[in-house]
Amino acid sequence: SATMAVPRWKGYMSPTNPDRFWAMHGGSHSQATNIVYTDDAGETWNDTGMQAILDGYLDFHASLAGYGDDLYVSVPYGVGIRGRHWAAPAESNDDRRILATIPGTTAGYRSNTMIDGNGRWWIFTRYANNANENVEYGYSDDNGATWTYGDAYAAGQEDVRIGSMPAADGSAMLFVLYLQSDRGYEYYKWNGNRFVALPDHSIWAEYIGWERRFTHNTVGDNIHLIFRDGDRLRHVWKAHNNGQGTWNSSLVPTTASDEIDPVATVRGNELYLFYSLHTNDSNPATARVRAIVWDQNTRSWGEEIDVSTASTHNMMPNTCFQVPMSSNYIPVYWNADSNGTDIMFSKLLVSSTHVDTPDVAVDRPALLPSYPNPFNPRTTIPFSLPRDASIRLSIYDVTGRLIDVLAEGSHTAGEHDVTWLGRDRHGNSVPSGVYHVRLVVGGEVSSDRVTLIR
Repeated sequence: SATMAVPRWKGYMSPTNPDRFWAMHGGSHSQATNIVYTDDAGETWNDTGMQAILDGYLDFHASLAGYGDDLYVSVPYGVGIRGRHWAAPAESNDDRRILATIPGTTAGYRSNTMIDGNGRWWIFTRYANNANENVEYGYSDDNGATWTYGDAYAAGQEDVRIGSMPAADGSAMLFVLYLQSDRGYEYYKWNGNRFVALPDHSIWAEYIGWERRFTHNTVGDNIHLIFRDGDRLRHVWKAHNNGQGTWNSSLVPTTASDEIDPVATVRGNELYLFYSLHTNDSNPATARVRAIVWDQNTRSWGEEIDVSTASTHNMMPNTCFQVPMSSNYIPVYWNADSNGTDIMFSKLLVSSTHVDTPDVAVDRPALLPSYPNPFNPRTTIPFSLPRDASIRLSIYDVTGRLIDVLAEGSHTAGEHDVTWLGRDRHGNSVPSGVYHVRLVVGGEVSSDRVTLIR
């Protein structure tokens, strides 16, 4: 059945081993596998019978998130919303842990799930027939053993749709689409005690009928929302800036289509938007999956890229929320064939962080974006060298005090990864906060910031 990306991610890539990617799909058969994974970037797939729910059935409204190599799922099932945690390595049902039922939810509820920068597991729920406090949350700091529940925001409207993701500072963000309303799209942010509407919480205050296909993501501190607007996709974005400032808006330069379904992922400073569209709107068999890339540095879109090249009825693409810089590909998978029973996987190849040849090396030493960032308890710090050189990679706090030296001495040309575990030179854990990464190569210095949230 449908993978239905909007607005739920159903893929997850390991932040430490990008060749490992999990894909989840809906299905109506009681014994069907609904999660598979690859250890070789999609060349082969491991089907160990992983099932989010005990009997295998998985509603297509299911949502997948990850943290490290742990997996988290929320799904409507039976009398309410269920949540499931897989402990690393998340390779079979032997790694399944608690199956949690979210109190107060019934068969009519829908949900999505996410992990914030603190490793906190969130499940957001909505109910389409109750205009009072109909967007709710539950979060767990112990992988589902215990939960804290509350009303996320009093929508005051029966028909809403929701999406969620961590902000750049790690805090939970909730997106609400008000259907049949001129409130359109709004967002709310967790302030440590409750969800609040910041000055820029109204993203797109225009009438929205029943159109509910949207996706969202963050590129650094920039919030991006992309949704169907007629026969095109509308892109609304801004730097978060603590809720200050105004939103930018324009149409994504895609081919127009009566049917267009988006989902987005991010790698570094680039947002990868996948979407399916009908090349002939009168013929669903012509549906194709395409991609287009947003460069945050230039604030511009590239050209459309054809992704699907075979089969018919290529629809409803899905991917993961973010792709680490160490990955040399961007994953995407989608439904194909007229009955939707085929699931196709493909990938866009990008420059690897493990550079082997000098013609693709950068001209100067450079720090690449750390991931994850914010982080807890570890972050990977990539850097590139145009030639063999002696380097020093260090961490400093905001006062300029040296915390640790992560790498020192001779390194070969190319790109390298160093992991910081949030500890000082003596092995002691350092407190939450902003830390400066400094790469010194000869007389050249590169710097970046990472945020540790405990």
